[in-house]
Amino acid sequence: MRASIAAEAAGYPTVSLICEGFAGQAQATGRGLGFDGLALGAVLGHVDSQSATEMETNFLANTVTEVVQGLTDGASQALRPAAEPTALEVVASGDITEINTTFALNGWSDGLPIIPSTINRVNEFIAASGHDPWRLLGVARPSGRDITIWSIAVNAVMTGCAPEHLPVLIAVAEILADPHYGAEHSGNTTGADALMILSGPSSEEMGFNSGQGVLREGAKANTSVGRWLRLYLRNVFGFTADQHDKATFGNSTRVLLAEAAEVLGEIGWGPLSADFGFGPTDDVVTMARLLQQRPYHRQRGRIDP
Repeated sequence: MRASIAAEAAGYPTVSLICEGFAGQAQATGRGLGFDGLALGAVLGHVDSQSATEMETNFLANTVTEVVQGLTDGASQALRPAAEPTALEVVASGDITEINTTFALNGWSDGLPIIPSTINRVNEFIAASGHDPWRLLGVARPSGRDITIWSIAVNAVMTGCAPEHLPVLIAVAEILADPHYGAEHSGNTTGADALMILSGPSSEEMGFNSGQGVLREGAKANTSVGRWLRLYLRNVFGFTADQHDKATFGNSTRVLLAEAAEVLGEIGWGPLSADFGFGPTDDVVTMARLLQQRPYHRQRGRIDP
């Protein structure tokens, strides 16, 4: 897709060859990069399961036709996105069971019960920190959606995060928005998933578990923030099975890992964040995406009461 994007930006029409079943992901990726409706040519079947003769037959019977059509009338093959609700639009109403059913049917939840993200709940979540709800942190490259404080808070309310966790969530969202991190690869076939590591003195007072069972679900802070990441990737970045998420197996939600500063001091080790030039009293979120050669980090700014 990147080659097609570069060519289209230079004014040259293209047709991107994709494996059968990846049309939704390809169109969504193009849309996220500013080119909606890119022409596609599907290669039928999997290349590793066909003989050369079968591949040639399928290519001539289907792919060549789509390439010709794409170069002459690419717009006819565009998969146009459905109209999306606005940020303050009420998308569901009813009791808790009805809300959860609606969210599950629309793919807005991870299959587990959520706390309804009413406008009042989201406003209260943000008000404690005084952030501008509409501050733009970046654009989710796979989907083209805005990454805002409001969207962060909406998903945070759904997963049960506490308002004091917002600085951590903002830091993670900034990492996701940074092209060096490569969030668009979070749904590739190998199922790359992120590990969040929190360093610094504020983690304990925010309720993060850094002791026994540190990667086990159960501590609200660790669990809700970890769940928030997967839900944010789903609802804002578009990592659903019909769009970007093509993980063959995938992984379960990874809870946030908080470092135990006291134990590190006892054994004479520095925090992980020190490897990236931060001091022992800095509050830092480090994210490592599986299959990435090095972790990418972002300092978390603390908001004083």
